[in-house]
This record gives sequence, C-alpha cells and structure tokens, in this order.
Amino acid sequence: MDRQKIFETAFAKRQDLFSDSETDCFRLFHGAADGLDGLFIDWYGPWLMVLIEKPGLIEQAAPLFAAIEQAAKNLPLPVRGIVAKDITRADTGCIDEVYTSTVLFGAAPPAELIVKQNGIRVSVDLMTGRHTGLFLDMRAIRARLAPQYGAAGTMLNLFCYSGVFSVHGLKNGLTAALNLDLAKTALDRARRNYELNKLACDERDFMYGDALTWMKAFVKKGRRFDFVVLDPPTFARGRKGLFSVKKDFPRCLEMVQKLAPGGRALTVINSPAISERQYRQWHPPAWRLEWLEHEPDDFPRAGEPYLKAGLWQVP
Repeated sequence: MDRQKIFETAFAKRQDLFSDSETDCFRLFHGAADGLDGLFIDWYGPWLMVLIEKPGLIEQAAPLFAAIEQAAKNLPLPVRGIVAKDITRADTGCIDEVYTSTVLFGAAPPAELIVKQNGIRVSVDLMTGRHTGLFLDMRAIRARLAPQYGAAGTMLNLFCYSGVFSVHGLKNGLTAALNLDLAKTALDRARRNYELNKLACDERDFMYGDALTWMKAFVKKGRRFDFVVLDPPTFARGRKGLFSVKKDFPRCLEMVQKLAPGGRALTVINSPAISERQYRQWHPPAWRLEWLEHEPDDFPRAGEPYLKAGLWQVP
C-alpha cells in the first residue's frame, strides 16, 4: 500500500476547501473512508494535526508520518508545522484530561491558535487536551443555522463547551445567549471566543453546573428561550454521577419542551452507537423536524452516519 498516495488522493479531494474565505480549518483525511482506519488529519490554518485512534498505528508511526509530510508538500498552502496526538485512550468525556501532541515537522503552533469557521474567530489549542476547542464537523450545520437566527431572539446553549454555537448565533442575529457547562475550563473558552469576536457579555451569560439540574430550575422559575442547543457528550462524569446520552437524552428533551414552547431546538447526537431511527424516535411526536444534517463532505462515511443534528420546531 502506497500510504503517500492515499494521503495525496484524500488531500486532492478537499482542494476547494482551501479557497473558502470564511473557514480555514477542516478535515483532510478521515480514517477508513479515505483508506486508513484509525487515522485522521485536520487542517488548522497553516498547521496539520494528525490524530491516531488505533493502537496498531503507533507501531507504524515513523513511515506514516514521513508519508504525511511528503503528501503535505502538494497542498495549496504552505504548512508551517505538523503535530500528532495519540487518542487511543478512551474518551472519558472530561475535556480537562491532558493529551499532549508531538511536533513532527516545522514549528510548534502557538499555545493559542486563532482560526476561522463560518466567519467567526475561534481559539484552539493543538498541543494539550483531547479536543482542540472546536468541532470541525459542525461547519455545515452552522451554515444552515445562520439564516435562522435573525428571528430567534434568545438562545440556551446546553453543554456549551467553547460557546461556538452562541458566538455564531450572536454574530448572525441572536439577541442573547446563555451558556451552560459542567466544566469551568469550557466556560473560560467560551468567554475567550466572545472576546475574539467583539461580543459584549458578563458573568450572567455563562453558568456553571449540571445541565439537567439547571433545566429543572429554569422550568420552575418559568424561564423561556426562543432557541435551545442540545449537543451533549456521549458520556460525562459530574458531581451527581454519570451523564449518558442513552439514559438522559430523552429527559433533556422533556425539559426543552417546557423551556422553548413555540420555539426551535437544535438537537445533536454524536455517536455511531445510536441510530438515526433511535434519534428521531426519542423526540416527542408533536415536534416537527425541519432538517437533519450528518457529517460534512470532508468527513466521508464508511458506514452509517455517527452525527445526527436536527433542527426541530417545538410546539
């Protein structure tokens, strides 16, 4: 198998993405669908990030990295550096868990790298942590949401992570957004992304704590929102126990029904273990699905989609 050729072919399929003035970060190689299971390559501005998910690939690292470096010479833009991250360990759902990248070629990226996605600026960290601060597979979903925000009003962003849905919504017509997350580091990232995009905010826009607990409190107080984003991790451990999509997603939807009557909800499941059929069935029968998105073209599928992101009208 000519690994360099495999990488060059995948890179060539994504040439058009380099000309998008609104986005300078996307996936260049996506595992088995591009010819090598367990290996992923992402473009973040002038840096390449290699993610290794299968333990067996660690033993082949040297020739693999050499092939990637050679293939990268044919990219439309020059590469300042290539870093690699071992993600073979299970994802615990804790964004504070440290995964350190290794510099393979060129310069190391800055501790804070600023990239663009859908016209907004986002702070990412390519060197520490399992996740960089931005999910690249949300690009097409954000693009479809942009024209919806003008009449949306207020957003509740549950499991907000780095607040990118809120920032994108506020830049496209939202009047206010409340960001909720169980990780204080996530809320710090969200504040930073507000700052990068010159959005006014104060501490009332960021709330720390368990999503279900806060949702119940909001219902009791009669809080209402025009738009809710429900994009939970598959698993997350908090002070009150383990959050599981299979167990808790339907309970979250019940709360959303009470928090956004007559509004809209973007609900997301990012797991191959949950089918599109199950995702649809979990939503109340009276909810109307306006559209459903899966992975974008730079995340080609080798099987069933892992990403299910639907915009729903809440009665």
